[in-house]
Amino acid sequence: MKTTVKVPTSFEFRGSVILISNIGFGGSRNKLSAHLDALKDRSFSICIADNTKDSLFKQVCFMVIKKNLLKDFNLSEGGQHEVLDYIYENLEGLNKVSLRTAVKLAQLMTADPDNWKCMANNGLLDDLS
Repeated sequence: MKTTVKVPTSFEFRGSVILISNIGFGGSRNKLSAHLDALKDRSFSICIADNTKDSLFKQVCFMVIKKNLLKDFNLSEGGQHEVLDYIYENLEGLNKVSLRTAVKLAQLMTADPDNWKCMANNGLLDDLS
């Protein structure tokens, strides 16, 4: 037996929506630009994080040390600190500081413990010459 449930085709929404993104509204124009512009026009934007390289580095340190971000790589505590030291020493030269930066460095360290820094220098640092 088929029953019909009457579902409204529309309703008036009287709530709020919070959009959380790690991508800001500033930036290059792309396919989603018009949609993002419309969202920006209709919303309040509150920055909840400082996006300086120093602040991002502190977030990476927290995730590596306190949340064990690199556990899958079986790095010693010293190895994890080497990854963080590398990021700190090259903070200005890195093209991006993120959790993925630490993961990439851990991958390099695991793949080639003797030459990982050389590979990181070639693959992750901006060409400053």
